[in-house]
Amino acid sequence: MDFFLEQNIEINLKSNVNISKLKYINTGDEIQLNNIQIFSGPINIMQNKAPVPFLELSILNESLNISLQDFLNTSIEDINHVLNNVNFISSCITDEATLATYYGKLMDLNKEDYLYQSLENFDENIVSLKAIPAQHSRMILKLKLKNRETPVLLSSLGEGINRYIAILCAIWASKDGYLFIY
Repeated sequence: MDFFLEQNIEINLKSNVNISKLKYINTGDEIQLNNIQIFSGPINIMQNKAPVPFLELSILNESLNISLQDFLNTSIEDINHVLNNVNFISSCITDEATLATYYGKLMDLNKEDYLYQSLENFDENIVSLKAIPAQHSRMILKLKLKNRETPVLLSSLGEGINRYIAILCAIWASKDGYLFIY
């Protein structure tokens, strides 16, 4: 956000395959109405002018305009339903349900060994990560440790390991797509 606050309004991400763009649209600037996604409630847009700050995310031929407030407050699942194979993850806190979803995608790709090797680099006492079914179709994540007979809750080891695992799993969940860490 500091980038945009310093009057830079567009970030272009270039690769050998395509160009993606993140553009800041200030209050009163022109906005395309057909690409707006609203999550928090109705926004009254008159004469193609943004009533509040927006971010325009363009990837390949898809485009999404989302209010800055919605972008900061919307769940990852809401945005992922709008854009295909585009994942957003916070660099601060990742809820366990989202982490379990990313871990499931990592398992689908048969990349558990990569995760376990990475976890061993983080802490040599970590053996593996287990997703254990809980009530209401939820999953609880537990770590198997060398020095413990039973797995311990992931949350009991602190937020650092949670973020590390979330980012690793999100990278693999975004294979052939995009991952934005905000």
